Amino acid sequence: YSAMVTPRCYRPNQLAKDALREVFLKRGAEIDAELAGLFIKELGIYPPGAFVKIANGDTAVVLRRGRNGTNPRVKSLIGPRGAPLPFLVEHDTSQAGFEIREMVPRNVELKLDLRQLWS
Repeated sequence: YSAMVTPRCYRPNQLAKDALREVFLKRGAEIDAELAGLFIKELGIYPPGAFVKIANGDTAVVLRRGRNGTNPRVKSLIGPRGAPLPFLVEHDTSQAGFEIREMVPRNVELKLDLRQLWS
Protein backbone atom coordinates (compact mmCIF):
# COMPACT_ATOMS: atom_id res chain seq x y z
CA TYR A 1 0.00 0.00 0.00
CA SER A 2 2.71 2.46 0.97
CA ALA A 3 4.60 1.81 -2.26
CA MET A 4 1.43 2.32 -4.29
CA VAL A 5 0.63 5.75 -2.80
CA THR A 6 4.23 6.99 -3.03
CA PRO A 7 5.41 8.47 -6.34
CA ARG A 8 8.30 6.73 -8.06
CA CYS A 9 10.65 8.02 -10.74
CA TYR A 10 8.93 5.75 -13.27
CA ARG A 11 5.29 6.40 -12.28
CA PRO A 12 3.12 8.82 -10.33
CA ASN A 13 1.53 7.90 -7.03
CA GLN A 14 -1.92 6.31 -6.88
CA LEU A 15 -4.79 7.87 -4.99
CA ALA A 16 -5.36 6.08 -1.69
CA LYS A 17 -8.80 4.88 -2.83
CA ASP A 18 -7.25 3.20 -5.89
CA ALA A 19 -4.51 1.57 -3.82
CA LEU A 20 -7.05 0.30 -1.28
CA ARG A 21 -9.22 -1.07 -4.10
CA GLU A 22 -6.18 -2.92 -5.48
CA VAL A 23 -5.43 -4.38 -2.04
CA PHE A 24 -9.07 -5.49 -1.80
CA LEU A 25 -9.08 -7.05 -5.28
CA LYS A 26 -5.80 -8.92 -4.69
CA ARG A 27 -6.82 -10.30 -1.30
CA GLY A 28 -6.56 -14.05 -1.17
CA ALA A 29 -4.28 -14.13 -4.24
CA GLU A 30 -1.25 -11.86 -3.94
CA ILE A 31 -2.19 -10.47 -0.53
CA ASP A 32 -3.26 -12.43 2.54
CA ALA A 33 -7.06 -12.16 2.69
CA GLU A 34 -7.33 -11.74 6.47
CA LEU A 35 -4.57 -9.15 6.59
CA ALA A 36 -6.11 -7.20 3.70
CA GLY A 37 -9.48 -7.15 5.45
CA LEU A 38 -8.01 -5.94 8.74
CA PHE A 39 -5.91 -3.32 6.96
CA ILE A 40 -8.86 -1.84 5.07
CA LYS A 41 -11.12 -1.96 8.12
CA GLU A 42 -8.53 -0.15 10.24
CA LEU A 43 -7.80 2.59 7.70
CA GLY A 44 -11.33 3.08 6.48
CA ILE A 45 -11.95 4.19 2.93
CA TYR A 46 -10.28 7.57 3.56
CA PRO A 47 -6.90 6.82 5.15
CA PRO A 48 -4.94 9.42 7.14
CA GLY A 49 -2.98 11.74 4.87
CA ALA A 50 -5.43 11.47 1.96
CA PHE A 51 -6.63 14.72 0.38
CA VAL A 52 -10.39 15.13 0.02
CA LYS A 53 -12.84 17.72 -1.25
CA ILE A 54 -15.58 18.39 1.30
CA ALA A 55 -19.10 19.75 0.83
CA ASN A 56 -18.23 23.35 1.76
CA GLY A 57 -15.72 23.42 -1.13
CA ASP A 58 -12.55 23.18 0.96
CA THR A 59 -9.75 20.75 0.24
CA ALA A 60 -8.81 18.95 3.44
CA VAL A 61 -6.43 16.28 4.65
CA VAL A 62 -7.72 13.24 6.54
CA LEU A 63 -6.42 13.19 10.12
CA ARG A 64 -7.91 10.01 11.53
CA ARG A 65 -10.74 7.58 11.21
CA GLY A 66 -14.07 8.74 12.57
CA ARG A 67 -16.72 6.64 14.28
CA ASN A 68 -16.91 4.58 11.11
CA GLY A 69 -14.70 4.11 8.07
CA THR A 70 -16.63 6.52 5.88
CA ASN A 71 -16.61 9.67 8.03
CA PRO A 72 -13.10 10.62 9.13
CA ARG A 73 -11.90 13.75 10.90
CA VAL A 74 -10.24 16.21 8.51
CA LYS A 75 -8.51 19.60 8.55
CA SER A 76 -9.23 22.10 5.82
CA LEU A 77 -6.05 23.36 4.14
CA ILE A 78 -7.28 25.04 0.95
CA GLY A 79 -10.39 27.15 0.54
CA PRO A 80 -13.04 26.80 -2.18
CA ARG A 81 -11.21 29.27 -4.45
CA GLY A 82 -7.92 27.35 -4.30
CA ALA A 83 -6.00 29.57 -1.88
CA PRO A 84 -4.33 28.14 1.24
CA LEU A 85 -6.31 28.94 4.37
CA PRO A 86 -4.65 31.25 6.94
CA PHE A 87 -5.45 28.75 9.70
CA LEU A 88 -6.42 25.09 9.66
CA VAL A 89 -9.91 24.11 10.74
CA GLU A 90 -10.85 20.60 11.87
CA HIS A 91 -14.15 19.10 10.71
CA ASP A 92 -16.16 15.97 11.40
CA THR A 93 -17.25 14.72 7.98
CA SER A 94 -20.34 13.07 9.46
CA GLN A 95 -21.74 16.58 10.05
CA ALA A 96 -23.96 18.28 7.48
CA GLY A 97 -22.00 20.61 5.21
CA PHE A 98 -18.70 18.81 5.70
CA GLU A 99 -19.37 15.48 3.99
CA ILE A 100 -16.61 14.16 1.74
CA ARG A 101 -17.47 14.65 -1.94
CA GLU A 102 -14.39 13.00 -3.43
CA MET A 103 -10.79 12.04 -2.87
CA VAL A 104 -8.43 14.32 -4.79
CA PRO A 105 -4.75 14.24 -5.69
CA ARG A 106 -2.40 16.50 -3.82
CA ASN A 107 -1.73 19.02 -6.56
CA VAL A 108 -0.44 21.98 -4.58
CA GLU A 109 2.70 22.49 -2.57
CA LEU A 110 1.86 23.54 0.96
CA LYS A 111 4.28 25.07 3.39
CA LEU A 112 3.06 24.15 6.82
CA ASP A 113 4.32 22.75 10.03
CA LEU A 114 3.05 19.17 10.35
CA ARG A 115 2.44 19.86 14.04
CA GLN A 116 -0.46 22.05 12.83
CA LEU A 117 -2.10 18.91 11.46
CA TRP A 118 -1.38 16.38 14.15
CA SER A 119 -1.19 18.38 17.35
